[in-house]
Amino acid sequence: MNGLIMGLKGILSFISSPLVGALSDVCGRKPFLLLTVFFTCMPIPCLKISPWWYFTLFTFSGLFSVTFSVVLAYVADITEPNERTTACGLVSATFAASLVTSPALGAYLSRIYSDDVVVLLATLIAILDLLFILCCVPESRKQPQTVIEGINSNGFSANPFIILRFLRDEQTILRLSAITFLSYLPEAGQFSCFFVYLRLVVGFSAESVALFIAFVGVLSVLSQTGILLLITQKAGPKSAITLGLIFQFVQLVWYGVGSAHWN
Repeated sequence: MNGLIMGLKGILSFISSPLVGALSDVCGRKPFLLLTVFFTCMPIPCLKISPWWYFTLFTFSGLFSVTFSVVLAYVADITEPNERTTACGLVSATFAASLVTSPALGAYLSRIYSDDVVVLLATLIAILDLLFILCCVPESRKQPQTVIEGINSNGFSANPFIILRFLRDEQTILRLSAITFLSYLPEAGQFSCFFVYLRLVVGFSAESVALFIAFVGVLSVLSQTGILLLITQKAGPKSAITLGLIFQFVQLVWYGVGSAHWN
């Protein structure tokens, strides 16, 4: 069921991402930051209302839950080319930092209080995030247009199937897209069954899963803010990508062969 939901969400994201990207280029990043964060967080309150409402909204949130793409575009707007690797690394590190705190905090609050408190806190954080974007994040694009003007001027690039034709003509982007696709493909399978695998096969408790995710998050922060930047500066982006894919392969193999809880 989880794989089906994630697959449908991915298809909707594929269809909408070119449109969101094209419109954010001309209409501004800030409106689409608000839109994508809202749709990403929208299913959270439904966790306690109805599971089917949650799964339905989570699936259809794929139409606009492409926050990371808009954030990286925002970073590209406000940084110089030689600063973008560092800036993108910091963005990824902040995402990893959330993994350090949120699973452990959620498990703790659920055990001490209830699941309702966890859902309420997550909803309040989502609202604060939207207010922060609305009040504190400036627009990075100069002279943004209206949505109608953006659609009229970017209708070609907003078509996801036209984008495929563009990829065919641009070999460098095609190669990078293939690398990204082949990298995310096993990750999607991992994320769809990761927590269930740790609980049922490896024998982790809910607290052990939370601590494990926090530990992985700490390592991710260190690698994104230090090791990755050092490798990129010394050996270049290609070597950094290659090394990252090698470690991803080792990680997935390790998960596959590991079936016993550590003592």
